[in-house]
Amino acid sequence: MPDADTLTFVLNHAFEVGTVRAGRGGPVLDYDGYYDGEWLGEGSVYDVAVPDSLGPVASLCVAYSGAVPVFDGHPVPDDWKGRIVANHGTLRATEQSKWYPIVRDRKSGALSTQVSYDITVDCADCRQLYINGSAPAAGPSARFTSDVPRALLLFAGDFSVTRTAGLEFVGGAIDERAAAVFRDQLDATTSGFERFLGIEYEGSPVFLTFLSIAKRRTPGRSSWAFVSWPTVAFDGAIDFGSLVETAADGTALLPLWLRRTLGHELAHYYFGTVLRPTGPLFWFYVESMAEYMSLRRMAVAESDSVFADNVRELRDGALRAGPVSPLSRIEQASQIGDSYRYQLAPLWLLSLEERAGEAAMGRLLGTVLTAPAERQRDWPFFLDAAAAAGIPDTVLSEWVAKCVEAPITDNCIAEVGASRFRGGAR
Repeated sequence: MPDADTLTFVLNHAFEVGTVRAGRGGPVLDYDGYYDGEWLGEGSVYDVAVPDSLGPVASLCVAYSGAVPVFDGHPVPDDWKGRIVANHGTLRATEQSKWYPIVRDRKSGALSTQVSYDITVDCADCRQLYINGSAPAAGPSARFTSDVPRALLLFAGDFSVTRTAGLEFVGGAIDERAAAVFRDQLDATTSGFERFLGIEYEGSPVFLTFLSIAKRRTPGRSSWAFVSWPTVAFDGAIDFGSLVETAADGTALLPLWLRRTLGHELAHYYFGTVLRPTGPLFWFYVESMAEYMSLRRMAVAESDSVFADNVRELRDGALRAGPVSPLSRIEQASQIGDSYRYQLAPLWLLSLEERAGEAAMGRLLGTVLTAPAERQRDWPFFLDAAAAAGIPDTVLSEWVAKCVEAPITDNCIAEVGASRFRGGAR
């Protein structure tokens, strides 16, 4: 806990805070935020007063309770990672929902979503229980522990668990042959990441599938995925085994959409887990860089025509979205919308690699990942990292002028394509 006279935590709006103590069994502390308080995403912000007589407080013990609706048979306009969802015999909650108290640094605004833990889950109606970073366990009660800090995803209820090919699949069926195809794709993707960035890819993902409550999502088909590392989650309550296809030469492989999706989601181990930025360029450093990693993986592993189609799709989407503010003038994270973060900015990064080369780009992103956490990941930091990576000032200045600062109708994204970019880190 920070050494301060006021400590701050964030908790989901659906929960009511009872008491806050200075550690387990410690004195009760006063707190504010329960009336007309600050909201932060899906959570309410609570400020806890620490009397001088207590000195530094090592931990807070927060007692709280609450409830969410059960959505069986009642689809809603949308679903997202930060929504707590109870439906069809399962309960899903991620760190974005703030279902557990998350400490916020009062100076930087950083949220301590990743925590070590010792948690007991009791659920009388649950056949299986799962908390991110631990193996799934049989219900109705289980204790989960981890010395490795993790973002806490909770999945509980009636679902299957399959362990095969060194992987875990939660909520969807799969056989050993199909799991081996997932394993091969995983190994090929992550080893390419390691060679490009020069940073080890630690651990192995858990693949989870759930049924979304959004009207636009279709059971049995996945159109949305997210990561709370090491969990890679897909909507659709899909049968993992049914996704495996057979190529013309008889080779078993995952479909193109899944290969592309995995490239993005697996990159979130680096951009979103190793790196947890704050500030206005949050989406650029997390989502745009993950999508760039996925795109360059496609440039390596897929045909020229497949890569060119993907680039064209992103370019068309960016052009339809219209003008944006340059990264140098972004003041709030909300200014980097979906098209900006997933289409335009990744194409800018591809263009920079075309100009600077693969090795320099790998060094640049390696610096982004390994620079001290207290260094704000802002636009000046990116330019400094690019210079430190050996990108000449003339190259960088031209890229800024023709990409980042140029109007969307006369932008470098028109030049990005398979004929000019063939990433080599395999």
